[in-house]
This record gives sequence, C-alpha cells and structure tokens, in this order.
Amino acid sequence: MIDRQTIDRILAAVPIEDLVGDYVRLTKRGSNYIGLCPFHSEKTPSFNVSPSRGIYKCFGCGKGGNAVSFLMEIEQLNFIDAIKRLAKRAGIQIEEREETEAERQQRTEHESLMLLLEWAENYYQKSLTDSAEGKVSGLGYLTERGLTAETIAKFGLGYSPADGHAMCQAALQAGYSASFLQRVGLVTERNGELYDRFRERVIFPIRSVSGRPIGFGGRALRTDGKLAKYINSPEGEIYHKSETLFGLSLAKRAIAQQDRCFLVEGYLDVIQLHQRGLENVVASSGTSLTTEQTRLIGRFTKNVVLLYDGDSAGIKAAERGADLLLAEGINVSIVLLPEGQDPDDFAKAHTLPEIQEFVEGNRKDFIHFKAANRLKAGKGDPAQLAKLAQDVVKSIALIPDGITRALYIQEAARQFSLGEELLTAEVSKQRGQKPLIARVKNPDTPSTEAPTDAAAEGEAASPEAEPKAQNPFYVQERELASMLLRYGVENIQIAEDDESGVQSVRLADYMAAEFAVDGIAFTDPLLRRLYDGYQQQLAEGTPDPQQALLSGLDPELTSLCIDLTTDRYPLSKRWFPGGKVADLSHDDLSLNAQQVVLAFKWDILSQELAAKREELKNPELTSEEVDERMHQIHDLSLVLCRLSELTKRI
Repeated sequence: MIDRQTIDRILAAVPIEDLVGDYVRLTKRGSNYIGLCPFHSEKTPSFNVSPSRGIYKCFGCGKGGNAVSFLMEIEQLNFIDAIKRLAKRAGIQIEEREETEAERQQRTEHESLMLLLEWAENYYQKSLTDSAEGKVSGLGYLTERGLTAETIAKFGLGYSPADGHAMCQAALQAGYSASFLQRVGLVTERNGELYDRFRERVIFPIRSVSGRPIGFGGRALRTDGKLAKYINSPEGEIYHKSETLFGLSLAKRAIAQQDRCFLVEGYLDVIQLHQRGLENVVASSGTSLTTEQTRLIGRFTKNVVLLYDGDSAGIKAAERGADLLLAEGINVSIVLLPEGQDPDDFAKAHTLPEIQEFVEGNRKDFIHFKAANRLKAGKGDPAQLAKLAQDVVKSIALIPDGITRALYIQEAARQFSLGEELLTAEVSKQRGQKPLIARVKNPDTPSTEAPTDAAAEGEAASPEAEPKAQNPFYVQERELASMLLRYGVENIQIAEDDESGVQSVRLADYMAAEFAVDGIAFTDPLLRRLYDGYQQQLAEGTPDPQQALLSGLDPELTSLCIDLTTDRYPLSKRWFPGGKVADLSHDDLSLNAQQVVLAFKWDILSQELAAKREELKNPELTSEEVDERMHQIHDLSLVLCRLSELTKRI
C-alpha cells in the first residue's frame, strides 16, 4: 500500500493541466483552462481544469475530480495503478509495503492483460532487432520501406517469427496463462493447440491515447497470396478497433499545438509522414472511420485534413469519413495525392517543406470539393444534377452549427444555380425540422415542431439541473455543504443568548453545535458523508479539510466536493471597483451562515412537527402515547416560534 504523504507529494508534483492536456486540447481562460469533455460528446466546451486547485470539472456530464480520478476514468485504471502511473510521470519513487494475499487477489484482470500486452510488445521488438530471422526478414523489410532505426524504435515496431509457437511458448515460460493469451488475441486455437496469431509478420503496436499497447497489427511478408496482407488483434476486453486511432499517442501534442489533424488510412502512411516531420497525423487502422474515432479527434482539434489516395476508392473513403466528422462539428478539408501514390509513397519522395507546400496548395474545403465533384459527374443533366445536389445537401445537413450550414447552403446554391430557400428547406427536411416558412406565427402559441439545434443536439444535462425531487431538503443541504467546504474554517460572529455581546466561532463548529442541540443531520447519504468527513478532518487537526477531501481516496466524495465548490460562470472583474473580484457569498458571511442553518432547521423541524400531528390522528394510540405526542408537539412549537423570530418567518 502507498502512504498518504506519498500520494500528496505525487499529486503536488503533477500539474493537472499537463496531465489532462495529454488527452484534451485545452485553452486558457483566465486562471483556468477549458476544453471539450473527454467523457461525453459535446460541441461546446464545458470541461474546466483549475491548476490552482488541482481539479477538473465538466459542467455538461458532471464528472469531476483530481489527477488520480481523471487517470482512473480515462484509462480505466484502479486507484493504485493510477497513482503508480502519476509517480512514474513525476519521477517519484514509491515505497510500498508487501501486499497481503487478499490485496494481491484484488488486482484487476484488466491490468494483468495490459501487462501481457506490454510484454508482447517487448518480445516482438527484441525479435526484430536481436534474432537473425528478425533482422533479415522484418528489419530488412522496414529498412527497404525507408524507415530509420529511430523511427522503428519510436513506434515500437517488431517482428513475429515464422515458427507458429515461438511467442506462445515464450509467454507461457514467462508465467502468462494460455487463457490470457487468448483473451488479448495473441494466439488462436486449432484442434486443441495454440498458434501465434501474427506469425511471420512485421508488427505494428496499436496504443491507447496514453501510449500503452492495447493491440497489434501484423503485415505479412510472404506474397504467395495465401495470407491476408494485414491482420489486426481481434475485438476484446482491451482492444476496441472502432475507438482507436493509430499513432494518436505520438501525435496528440502536435495536433493540439497546431490545431489540425491529418487523417490517413494505413500504418505506414502515419509512420512515413511522422518521420518526415509531419507529426500531427493519425490513421483509422485500416477500417472505415467511426463516430467514436471522430470524437477522439475532436478532443484535440476541430480541424481535420483528409490525406487520401487520389483514385476513386480514396475519394469514396474520404467522403464516408468526412460525413462523420461534419456531424461532430469538425471542419473538414481534403487533399488528394497524385494518382498512383499513397501518403507513404508521397512522404518518401518529398521533404517536409514540399509536403507542406503541396498540402496548402491542394487543400480544398470538403463541401466545396464534394459539390464540384458532383457537378462534374452530372455533366449538365438536370435530373442527374438534382440527385447529386441532394447528396451534397445530406452532408450539409449533418453540420450542427446553424451559421456554418447557412454559409455552405449559400455556396452550394451558387454552384448548382439553385435558390437558397429551396436548399434551406431541404436541409431542414434532412434534419427532421420544419422549414422556417412553416413555423407558427403567433409567438404565444406553443410550437409543436421539432426541437431547435440547441435542444436536439444540446449538451448532456447538468446533474444540478434536476435536484433530487424525492428529498425536499436536498437543495438546502447542498447549499449548507457548499458553505461548509468554502468557509468552514473561517470565523463568524454570533450574538450571545443574553444579547450582551457577540462571540467569534468557526463556521464548522457553529453548524455542528446547531445540529447537535436539536438532533439534526443531513438527510442525503452522500452529503452526510461529506459533512461527517469534513468535521472528522477538523477534529484531526487538518488545516484545510476541503483540500483533504479533494485529494482524498474516495472518488465519489472528491467529485461532490468539486461540484459544490466550482462556479460555472465566475463574475468578471469589470463589475468590481479596482478590478478585484469580491466573493459575494463571503460578504456578510456571519448573517448568511446563520440564516441558511436556521432556515434548514426550521424546515426539518416543521416536517417533524407535521408528522407528530399526523400521528395524533391514529385512533389506536394509548393515552400515554397521546400525551407524549402532545409534549413533543409543544416542545417543537416553542423551538419553531424562536426560529421564526430569528429567520423572520411567520
């Protein structure tokens, strides 16, 4: 196990903006950063990172936490593995006590499978560089393709021997189980015997966004036509082809910095361009682009350049992918390479400046390109042109932003010599909306038409949008918990009972005393855990209980803490004298705290009083029980009268 002091040191050593920046393209806004949330699909940034507090918070899906919880969520790691990853990043040595058998059994199988994949990647690399067969066959092929030793090492390329049992036997000898080898797709079973899946192939490791191997691609070296040229790891627990982009772990920084991503089709396309210096390039791993892959790109940039072969197959592949990208609000342009060349060939034959010059000279906006391509195919035939114009309209209708759609409609109308109103109506039809001319004219009449873009395609509902209706005190308890987290250690001024003066007391102590005197507690279980945790931190002498909870080992409490202490819309400095933002909730803290606490008590006790009165209606009560209820009602009524005076309630 890892001690608390080490965890705090690790969290302090890893700036959260740097960690999150490896997965999300962040833009600085004031003292914080914003970006598109990596945990849900959105088109308007609602994901906030606060370096000063070491936390992140998405106001769309509600997720929030610290560096550990972010890594746990995005990489599907357990707590210990996330801490180890952060420690390695920070260069901090972790000293652990020896695990017990029970703790050892708690390790997730997921991490065991990941370790097996890392072992396999290392095995293939050594097979390429250390074995005679690998040097002749694998290294010979890669060198012939123009790859340098540095590039080969950077992408972790390897070789799987022709012996169909070599890797499997080595893995078993290393202590890995046959079932794990099958689960990650490294071996196949035939007639009760295990065979290496990738035998006699050059190996391309497929890595997660963070750079860990999750699968492999294999390129056959025999050309007798009996073997598939390329095979990939099968879909499984670790590798999900539709959610993976080849080369992203090495390209993500360049994509975010240049705010542009080049999308190609094959492994060698990525590697050759990267070797030439064009590092913001990824591939869809030999499969048609998927929605999950477009969203993955959208974390880092909203600008994609499709760099495909110039033949008809390349154009079709580009068009299929472009529509998915447009639907995610991504700006798409296309560059078609000279006929007969793919990005691999083109990169080998040109320098980086030549590649960049060619791209800028031949890059076309995708909608414009598609319209021109359809006009050329129509050859002046009105019926054919009408059908092709519909095809262009389908792509325009996918674009979520209304202004962008309108601009493309104008351009398409000009190119096809059609009226804008006609194309606008057709786009609305494609989007399942009524055209503007058919909308209800009376603004007081409720509209029954399809929802607007904002509603139909809006962000995930905020978790605060609909408080827990079944708990009438939930909103008040959130307000109390928020006040406690923000100002619990600060002193407030409380009037003495005899009105002889005031006493200074910590807000947290005031809350505890007021709740204790009437036996009141939070009704929401999670908020009660937070309140109890805060008070416990204070009792243990923790100087900053809020920070202790934020960096605690309970992800649920950490997320709630962030939720209660993070404001989505901070006030501008322009509203305050001298440009200094005042904390409005902190002003008159003494008065605010007392009003909130007393109002909460009033509501809780009012409900209790109503319940006691309801119990009196029970005809089965004994006379002693009736007397008891009457005394309780009398006592509660006196307390509520006093609270009414203090809170100015009737």
